[in-house]
Amino acid sequence: MTKAFDDRLVQFTVEVEGQTYTWNEDFFIHAVGTKYTNGMLGECALRIDNIKKQTRDFLVKKCVPWQPPPAQRLYANIQLEVGRKSYGTFVLFAGQAAAANPTQPPDIGVTFTSLSNQYWLGNIGQVSFGAITPISQIAAEIASLNNLTLQFKGTDFNVGNFSFTGPVPKLVDKLCDLGNVWAFIDNKNLVVLSSGPGSPAPPPPRNTDPVLINSSTGMVGIPEVNTFGVNVRQLINNELRVGDLIQIESTMNPAANGVFVIFQLGYEIASRDTPFYWNIMGRPANLSLGFVSQ
Repeated sequence: MTKAFDDRLVQFTVEVEGQTYTWNEDFFIHAVGTKYTNGMLGECALRIDNIKKQTRDFLVKKCVPWQPPPAQRLYANIQLEVGRKSYGTFVLFAGQAAAANPTQPPDIGVTFTSLSNQYWLGNIGQVSFGAITPISQIAAEIASLNNLTLQFKGTDFNVGNFSFTGPVPKLVDKLCDLGNVWAFIDNKNLVVLSSGPGSPAPPPPRNTDPVLINSSTGMVGIPEVNTFGVNVRQLINNELRVGDLIQIESTMNPAANGVFVIFQLGYEIASRDTPFYWNIMGRPANLSLGFVSQ
């Protein structure tokens, strides 16, 4: 288990129109976001304070969510990396920010609203396959259209007459409709987990061994049981991904103990404040998708 309690690291990078800016934990950076195991795009709302006025003005003017014709709508590529000095950083979020706004005075900061793969929502594609095509082949084409790396795990099966016209990220939703499939975008990856239509088993998790979550590994507070499964908060580490198995051990709420798969992974981080958490929603790992809704 990673030692999760040493000094934190935060790095935020923005790239727009060939200009790249990078800031670290020496600046105040705060971010809140969520990742999903379905076609919903991961989201991140980020704020950074006390950057140079020239840079701040450039970003808010370039990251405008609308532009009258013939101007082209601009997107800033953003990447948020976090971690600890004991192991370095990992990519918490990668995507595009369509809007940047200055904060209200007296604060001097910029807020970014962004989604993973947001740029490709404006890319209309047409996909059509033959009468019988393996889902792995369809997923590979969808990954290519979205400029993503495919991570496929589980049972491959044939799909009949697959076709779609529309924004290419919405193809991920269509994969999820094929039966016992979790398909989602995680940063720069298209992840497809499949147990095949009609299978009594849920899709396989991304990892093999559950990540242990208890008070000694960074669990914060008491996990809560709900109709979906369980909610639990954990200090940020580099071991958790949406779609992973976790094993919860709680002495205060033994009803929450067991093995779960993360179907929604939220986070809140700050470079100079208390928040540095995963907010995990897990469903029992041995239940089919039809038993517990998302």
